Amino acid sequence: MNKANTDLPNGWLQTNLGNVINPSNEKSDPSGYLRAVYIGLEHIEKGSGKLLEFGTSDNVKSTKSIFHKGDLLYGKLRPYLNKLWLADRDGICSTDILVFSKNQFVSNDFLRYRLLSRDFVLFANQQVSGIELPRVNINKISPYQILLPPLTEQHRIVSKIEELFTQLDAGVASLKKVQAQLKRYRQAVLKAAFEGRLTQEWREQHKGEIEPAEVLLEKYKADLKKRSNGKLKLPLPLEIDELPQLPNQWVWTRVGEFVEIIRGASPRPAGSPRYFGGNIPWITVGELTKDENIYLKTVSSYVTEEGKKNSRYIKSDTLLLTNSGATLGVPKISLIDGCINDGSVALLGLGEIPKLYLYFFLKSQTRRLRQINQGAAQPNLNTDIVRNIILPFPPVKEQEAIVSEIEHHFSLIDHLENIIATSVRQAETLRHSILKRAFEGKLVPQDPNDEPASILLERIKAEKAHHTAETKKGKTLQPKSPKRKIKNGN
Repeated sequence: MNKANTDLPNGWLQTNLGNVINPSNEKSDPSGYLRAVYIGLEHIEKGSGKLLEFGTSDNVKSTKSIFHKGDLLYGKLRPYLNKLWLADRDGICSTDILVFSKNQFVSNDFLRYRLLSRDFVLFANQQVSGIELPRVNINKISPYQILLPPLTEQHRIVSKIEELFTQLDAGVASLKKVQAQLKRYRQAVLKAAFEGRLTQEWREQHKGEIEPAEVLLEKYKADLKKRSNGKLKLPLPLEIDELPQLPNQWVWTRVGEFVEIIRGASPRPAGSPRYFGGNIPWITVGELTKDENIYLKTVSSYVTEEGKKNSRYIKSDTLLLTNSGATLGVPKISLIDGCINDGSVALLGLGEIPKLYLYFFLKSQTRRLRQINQGAAQPNLNTDIVRNIILPFPPVKEQEAIVSEIEHHFSLIDHLENIIATSVRQAETLRHSILKRAFEGKLVPQDPNDEPASILLERIKAEKAHHTAETKKGKTLQPKSPKRKIKNGN
């Protein structure tokens, strides 16, 4: 909106932002205030104009800006975050926030929504100085061109925006509530699957046709023992009496009864060109937890042949489980050969047992695994813990049926989640469309009886001229007493 506009709505005026804002330079030492509300950029929500929380002056040391109820606060640091708040109380704020004083001729509520618009955010981002800490200043944003409506129409526009935004917010809140319900439904599907409820009908249809799970499990135990020459560390014995009853032909077991658990390894020192930068995929915890996909197909880092020797190489189609840090307990099936670091373990020797059955079971256990207290600062699932994870073990054919049922339910959930995500994005697009229409004069009708914006602008100029003259005479108003008492954000 920086081009000349000759086709303005009735009573509107094109001018620059600097002509209508009233910047405040009022500052104070926070020690002069008693528990005053303190607003930093971290307290303002990105792009919404909403306050998330506030601090107090007790923990603030350096000089800060003063604001009063009705002032508009604009974050000049990293303007792409577009942090604005219309003050509903007095207080102090970071000097990385510009304070626009309440103005009797222009609604700060109107300006708040105007500055939340995409075109202003784009303009402000083009005016920054500094690379690590990009900022704008009042002189940089003042030339920005806006269309100014009559004051009464400004109020009508704000009322309409808030009415429409309230409806949008309610719709988005409902969508997010459904999103949360779908996440819980995923967990409910997994719980039903591993209790046998998801395949109850399947079992009835195949009664007498399926080999009991215990037969296959005993075979795997024997194979595992043979492969390790009897040296493989075995899991703890099961206390069956303490476990819930399973469907017929299912058995309880431990992961280490039928698979071999090996931990990854990381070459040291990290980043050494001796180990890193080759052409062998380097499978880290970050790669395994970067998305919700079942399969890992690509990585962004690689190791050398020497790095491979100092790590743990796994073949494609291996089930992995992260075992350390805040993201432990995340399973993934790698579809690429590569080296795994010490933040994950590989589960080997599954053979005819469906990897997806064990994958989904481990997925259902992520929260529980993260709650295991080992008395260490860094959460960690050592191979003993993974080996001793208890799980229900159905016949293989039923494991396949369980996987099929889970995938069916999850595909429906995925479809609904995609619809909701699209709707949330559309709501955001509609929000910006509302603002665009509002500031083009298309959201509310014009009233020919409104005092035109040109008169507002003349009054603003006159007030600024008067203030400048008073300043030159040394008659500027003294700031309010720094000892005023502001408690509890009131």
